[in-house]
Amino acid sequence: MTDTVADPYPESMCHRCGGPNRPWSAPSPLWNEVMRGGSINGDEIYHGIVCPTCFMVLAEEKGVADLWHLHPRRVHVDLEIVTPSGRVWDDKTWMWVEPSELCDWWPERDGAAVAGEGGCGSAATVSVGATENWHLCGSCAVLPRFKRMKRRDLKKAGV
Repeated sequence: MTDTVADPYPESMCHRCGGPNRPWSAPSPLWNEVMRGGSINGDEIYHGIVCPTCFMVLAEEKGVADLWHLHPRRVHVDLEIVTPSGRVWDDKTWMWVEPSELCDWWPERDGAAVAGEGGCGSAATVSVGATENWHLCGSCAVLPRFKRMKRRDLKKAGV
C-alpha cells in the first residue's frame, strides 16, 4: 500500500515507529497522561507526534487505558447498517441488534421511529405504556410524554 498523503507534512510520520501517521486526535486529558506524564505542562515524548497504534501501545504499557474505540469524524460513503438477517447497527452500543431491540421513538420529530429512516437509534431497555407499549431507551423513556406511563425493564421481562 502506498502513502496517500499528497503533500507530506511534519506530522505525517510517527516519531516513535517511523510509520505513516494520519490526522487523528485523542481527548486532551488522555493525551496529557500518556504523552506528557499526566501534566498539561509536561514535556511531550516523541515530540508529540505518534501514530494511533503507538499511542495505544504507550497507553497500554503505562497502564493508562486499553480496549480502544475507533470513530471517524467524516465518513464519505453510505455504510451498510442492516445485515442480511435484518439486524441493525446501534451506534451507541457499537453492536448489531435485532430491530425490535431498538428504541421506538424519534426525539427530533417527537414521534414514532420509522424503520430504516431514523429514530433515536439506541437499544431499547424499557417498555413504557400499558396500551401503546413503547420500547424505549433510557433517554427517551424520561421524556415528559412517557413519564406517567407504566414501565417495565425489557431484560427482566425476557424481551
